[in-house]
Amino acid sequence: MSRHAFARKLISLVNKLQAKKSRLGERSSRRLSFESLERRDVPSALIISEVQPNGSSSSYAADWFEVTNTGNSELTITGWKMDDNSNTFRNSISLLGVSTIAPGKSAVFIETTTPAATIAAFENAWFNGINPIGFTIGSYNGGSVSLSTGGDAVNLFDSAGKRITGVSFGSSTTGFSFDNKAGLGGTTLPLPTISTLSVAGVNGAFLASDGTETGSPGTTLPNNPPSAVTDNVTTDEDIVRSPTRCSVRRHRSDTSRSARRQPQRLQHRAGRDRRIPAPFVDAMLSRPKPARGFGRFGFGVKWT
Repeated sequence: MSRHAFARKLISLVNKLQAKKSRLGERSSRRLSFESLERRDVPSALIISEVQPNGSSSSYAADWFEVTNTGNSELTITGWKMDDNSNTFRNSISLLGVSTIAPGKSAVFIETTTPAATIAAFENAWFNGINPIGFTIGSYNGGSVSLSTGGDAVNLFDSAGKRITGVSFGSSTTGFSFDNKAGLGGTTLPLPTISTLSVAGVNGAFLASDGTETGSPGTTLPNNPPSAVTDNVTTDEDIVRSPTRCSVRRHRSDTSRSARRQPQRLQHRAGRDRRIPAPFVDAMLSRPKPARGFGRFGFGVKWT
């Protein structure tokens, strides 16, 4: 039995029960009905995280942009295309060299008709030929979609022609890419405009090895060490105390074995009580055997 058939049968049974209650004098005005839900697509987790429209004036002579998978699963981009500010799938061109993007990873797409040579020149300019681990780069080509330094756009379409995301930008600054780690993007026109320039040390941006550009190709998150934040809240970890000393003395005890194993209260030097289980104290101190005629012996621990 299909799920729809089962749902109809269940609703029919509920309605019959309600009708029976109504005949018995119980009010039941609500009747259930079957509703077919429309199909809804889950929004894409892909963003255009960086755009460099003045890469054509660099040593590798090519514009490029970066896309990042911000989701939790691998994203397949086979058959996807890009377009500039003509904003149409009809004028778009194919993305080449990359078929999937792992979660949390990025891929750079560079405009070139000679991928091998241009990509090598790009990698040498940015990384001195030593690529970061996991660096992914593909290409696209077509004079009709060259990115303009005076303002343009980047649109991404899936294989069915659906716009996945897109951004626009104004005039660029030579030597700096547009940083869109904030994840701006739109599926309908007009596209949101990005304007933040890459700054070395922010969102993983750095000065290229050849010293002519600042950006973060292939980097999605800043690689900065954690730093302490002043919160004006004092905790035990913030207090620097002098080393404490512990003295042990033997004393007479007539309590039972089970009572001696109850948590014992120790006075902290700073004036705060802390409980330390008796087994922990027993592990540090070897207890003597009971002496004949003198009952049991225990130990008292005093912090000074």
